[in-house]
Amino acid sequence: MRDLKKQNTLYNQYKHGGGYKKAAGLEGLDWEQVTDYSTSINWMAAKFYPENLIYPHRENIQYPDPEYKDLQETIEEFHGYSPKYFLMTHGANEAISYLFHMFLLQSFKDVALAGSTYSEYNKCCDLNGFNSVKVSYDELYSLRDKIIVIVNPNTPFGTYFDLKPRLENLLNQGNTVVLDESFIDFTDKPSMYELVKDYPNLFIIHSLTKFYGSAGARLGLILSSNKLLQEFMSVLLPPWTISAYDSWFYKNMIPKYREIQSATLAWIAEINKKTDNVLSKSSNIKSLGDSITCYRTLTLEKEVSDIRKFFLNEYKIYVRPTSDFFNCSNNSFRVGLRLPEENDPLWRAIEDIG
Repeated sequence: MRDLKKQNTLYNQYKHGGGYKKAAGLEGLDWEQVTDYSTSINWMAAKFYPENLIYPHRENIQYPDPEYKDLQETIEEFHGYSPKYFLMTHGANEAISYLFHMFLLQSFKDVALAGSTYSEYNKCCDLNGFNSVKVSYDELYSLRDKIIVIVNPNTPFGTYFDLKPRLENLLNQGNTVVLDESFIDFTDKPSMYELVKDYPNLFIIHSLTKFYGSAGARLGLILSSNKLLQEFMSVLLPPWTISAYDSWFYKNMIPKYREIQSATLAWIAEINKKTDNVLSKSSNIKSLGDSITCYRTLTLEKEVSDIRKFFLNEYKIYVRPTSDFFNCSNNSFRVGLRLPEENDPLWRAIEDIG
């Protein structure tokens, strides 16, 4: 039987947002009175949900098309990605997991995590026995023959880096690059998709789940021209990994891509301007990084024993501690900003702390 203490330790090592209902209950609080800022999701996308359409439930009795041709064509038409160069997965987490399984079978050993990266990359490295190191961006460009993971826009800071020249250099030096662009559609910055055709050692992760505000209907992409990936995933991925409902949902949301992105950029500009204004009057909470996304990493200047419990009990807001990220302190935390009227609890907390 697996050692439960060891299992819990392993589970707690790889942190995510979410879980505010359970956390509120453990503190004796009514979860309905708590505002969750621990996840980074596109709240603006909810305004475009296909609520006026009726899902044809009869589709559930039949297996979906295992190739999801209609969904592929929708992604190609509105996102501009050729089906020759993308694979669909049940969320970005599944994409990351299967990608690292493929690397393992190719006998890769060394992984460099550039700056702060999403915790699933740490987990995949540890569980698969890779030799992983965390490196700064300055150290990154001298590497050779490594798997290099870069998240852009970065997490948890939301900073975007103009990577193209350096990315090409890394790829030409024999490195395999995993570029996570899960939040690229939250910005007006370009994807590095244009490099995929010429560099089969480039793998780009996209999370449609995040952009389309649909954590409950999951869809991720691996953008790549790597022939082995296509063959490997056709065997490794189980059939019908995307449900009929998920496929229906995205086929109705993706045609609204430009409309959703325009509304999203306006929303992000508005909430970041307001947040900057509130922070400018605070001497105890500072912003880390120059975020162009819907999430911000902040730091509390005074010491508290547990940053998450502090905000939960004092202000009934739930945040994501970032002490497990590269170069983050115990008093730093990420907040996923919400629609303008839903950020008042956070802004009041910052103003109260002063």
